Amino acid sequence: MTVRVDESGKVVYKLGNYFAAHFRSIFSVVDNDLEKFGIKSYSIRNMTLEQVFLAIGEQELQTELTETDSGHNEVLLE
Repeated sequence: MTVRVDESGKVVYKLGNYFAAHFRSIFSVVDNDLEKFGIKSYSIRNMTLEQVFLAIGEQELQTELTETDSGHNEVLLE
C-alpha cells in the first residue's frame, strides 16, 4: 500500500489486489463512521492504462538501478 496527496489535496491510497477480497468489510466500517475517520467522501477507481505503463517503467528503472548498484551486471570484453 502506498499513500500520496494528489494535486487537489486529496489523500490517495494505492491498494494492491490482495485487498480486493476485503473491500466489502473495509468500506462497511468506513461508511458507518465517516465522521470518526474525518472522511467527507471517498471513491474507488482503477488505474488508467497510462498509469500502468508508468508504474511498470518505474519498476524496471528501479530494477536496473539496483542491479547496477549491487554489482550483478556482467561486462564482456573481446
